Amino acid sequence: MHKYFIFAGLLLFSMPAVAQESTAISPASQSLPSTSSLAVLIINTNASGGLFIDGESFGTIQANTPKKLSMEVGEHFVQVKSAGQVKNETVNLEAGKKKILDWNLTPVATNATALSTSNSSGEVANLNFTLPGVTTQ
Repeated sequence: MHKYFIFAGLLLFSMPAVAQESTAISPASQSLPSTSSLAVLIINTNASGGLFIDGESFGTIQANTPKKLSMEVGEHFVQVKSAGQVKNETVNLEAGKKKILDWNLTPVATNATALSTSNSSGEVANLNFTLPGVTTQ
């Protein structure tokens, strides 16, 4: 059912709301970007660190917080740098598919860490010993 209105000498009419919406639809190829060349990469690590893909920084990744990225298909070099540890892998991403990297990074011990785990006197190793057949003066 249509309603007609006359306003200042002009004939105006209204259409039901459903009909108005249906006439405004455009083809999907014109309004949506093509996703045929994209893939999803999900990266998770047990330690926070810097994320690099193909040599470019992608910011930081937080421990146990997966990071989801839409990437171009093809081969990519993925790297996470965290507390002296570097983990990397070359991945091949396929259109419309997901690739999940779940990495366990083990921190590398430094001299400061080794000293903090030594005995209370600050010794790293006890070198007070004798060798058989050797005399000391």
